[in-house]
Amino acid sequence: MQVDAVKGQMSENINKATNRGNNLDELNSRADALAISSDTFAKKANKVKKKMWWEHKKSQLIIGVVLLVILIIIIIIIATSAQKGTEKIATEKLTEEVRVKEVKNAEKN
Repeated sequence: MQVDAVKGQMSENINKATNRGNNLDELNSRADALAISSDTFAKKANKVKKKMWWEHKKSQLIIGVVLLVILIIIIIIIATSAQKGTEKIATEKLTEEVRVKEVKNAEKN
């Protein structure tokens, strides 16, 4: 009887050890798969990070170009209005000089 009990206990221990070994093998397989998945995730995350960086730089470039165009337009408007103002003053002076000459000529006659 004792021998049968010991045999039964040993058989149960062997089954448990085999199951534990199988569980460890499965756990190792899962760990390997997780390591591969994490590596893939890290690569994709890095790729997305680079893509977003380039998108940000493109946005900054577009904003810079738009601001530069607006600045150029403002400078052109200011320059042309200043030129028109200068032309107007010159025209007024010339007109005044002509009037003065006409008045002097009229006084002489």
